[in-house]
Amino acid sequence: MSLRAHEVSYRIGEVELLHELDVGVAPGRVVALLGPNGAGKSTLLRVLSGELRPSRGVVELDGAPLHAIDAAALARIRAVVPQHSRLDFGFSVLEVVLLGRLPHPGRGESREDLEIAMAALQQCDVAHLPTRQFTSLSGGERQRVALARALAQIDAAGDKKHDCVRYLLLDEPTASLDLSHAWSTLERLRSIAANGVGVIVAVHDLGAAVRFADEVLLLARGRRVAAGPARRALSPECLHRAFDIEIEVVTHPSEGWPMFFPRPCRTEPSPQK
Repeated sequence: MSLRAHEVSYRIGEVELLHELDVGVAPGRVVALLGPNGAGKSTLLRVLSGELRPSRGVVELDGAPLHAIDAAALARIRAVVPQHSRLDFGFSVLEVVLLGRLPHPGRGESREDLEIAMAALQQCDVAHLPTRQFTSLSGGERQRVALARALAQIDAAGDKKHDCVRYLLLDEPTASLDLSHAWSTLERLRSIAANGVGVIVAVHDLGAAVRFADEVLLLARGRRVAAGPARRALSPECLHRAFDIEIEVVTHPSEGWPMFFPRPCRTEPSPQK
């Protein structure tokens, strides 16, 4: 069982944004998408979610073509957290999270839906905000509420396990968060995966990818640079190919984790006048 893209390409006119990419995530695993701006991370997430249909190749969910799955059934097992929320209506935080329950029988109005929504708010550290208007929140608070909505959508809040396999796709979920909430969000994604959810997340933080992801896909200009376990894939050579700068990889002396240090560009001294 997995969510998997097979030789996926995506083109707009003459511009190819993705080129023959293979990537997949199984339940219980975390896969990180890495690369510079414009590498294709967000586009690949939109293809994997079913929002975009690939120009070539296929995306399969548990062996079935993604485009052949009923939209409501897909929404119950696959949730997406975009980088920026486009919700500009005057909904409360609780109402936003309950939107995630619309594909389910209670349509966000049952007692079970309310309990699931409140559990998601608690898990995302926004349980103190249920009556706040969503548009009044900070960027970081909005991002945490968006994650709570996604968890409510696939019923992934708390520690309960399900027979149904579920998937969570996130586009830079820590971009608007302070250091404490960013770290707790990544730890939360790790625990969500441990409950049988497949997680694919686009991030910029190389160190976070090493700490929290089982595998990475390193992209540049829509093409694969490296893939596999982070410690192997994020070599100085591959990072140079992706980011076009020298990055030194150093092992932390006590923790043993790789650390990444961009080397400053050397500039020629100005000629003396």
